[in-house]
Amino acid sequence: MSEKRADIILWITAVFWGLGYLGTDVLLTSGMNPNALVGARFLIAGITLSIIFHKRLKFRKQDLLGPLLVGIVLYLGFMTQTIAMNYTTTTNVSFITGTNVVFVPIFGYLFYKKTIASKHLVSVALTLIGIQLLTGGIEELMLGDLIAIIGAMFFALHIVLISHYSKKVDIIKLAVGQMIVCGVLALLVMPTTGVSMLGEIQKVNIYVLIWVGLIPSALCFLLQNIGLKYTDEARGSIILATESLWGAFFAILFLNEPFTAMILIGGTFLFSAVLVDEVNFTKFKKKVT
Repeated sequence: MSEKRADIILWITAVFWGLGYLGTDVLLTSGMNPNALVGARFLIAGITLSIIFHKRLKFRKQDLLGPLLVGIVLYLGFMTQTIAMNYTTTTNVSFITGTNVVFVPIFGYLFYKKTIASKHLVSVALTLIGIQLLTGGIEELMLGDLIAIIGAMFFALHIVLISHYSKKVDIIKLAVGQMIVCGVLALLVMPTTGVSMLGEIQKVNIYVLIWVGLIPSALCFLLQNIGLKYTDEARGSIILATESLWGAFFAILFLNEPFTAMILIGGTFLFSAVLVDEVNFTKFKKKVT
């Protein structure tokens, strides 16, 4: 698969992830426990993909470490993100999640000694400016915004691990394995929350929960695994960060969240970060000279 096709796959993933914020918001507003929501959505996703791809799910010992690590980090990322949505707006969470682009090249270097291209640094700077404009600055950050930033770090690590292990483990095994691990972790934590999975599911619209489990989870994480296998992880993270733009757009369109000038300007900076990372400046310089 070419990098361009992989990038298109990641663009599609970002759009559906942005739309997924709506489902998450609806479920949380209905009173669903964040841990139960994470567990339910990924068990639905994992079981569904297991049924569809059961012939490819013969795990060997060397296939286990990747899905285990990725699943743990995925759980931590979604738990912090879901909790954050209880303390700040959907728009803020969706935008702040996009700051994972700051940490992806850093983690890539720290764990796998991958070089950091100068244009990635420019993209990171533009992303940070966008987040600054969105939140109004550090002094105005709400508790939920800080929690969302922690979640963004986990999502950055998740992208780096996916990019690494998708080249070592079958992408279907990696996708299904991480979802099962994430769902099981949520079940193990459940007794400490004082709620039951069945009781939490009965609170909400089951069709919304199934949709969140099938589209933003099962489909999107499968597409993410495919895309990151064939493209650069730093560029992939920039593309995936546009879920913030789509999340804000859908929140304004369907949840009646306010649309402000700062959201527009901040979103423009984030989108510019994507464009900068997509441009091949080496070819451009050759044409000029």
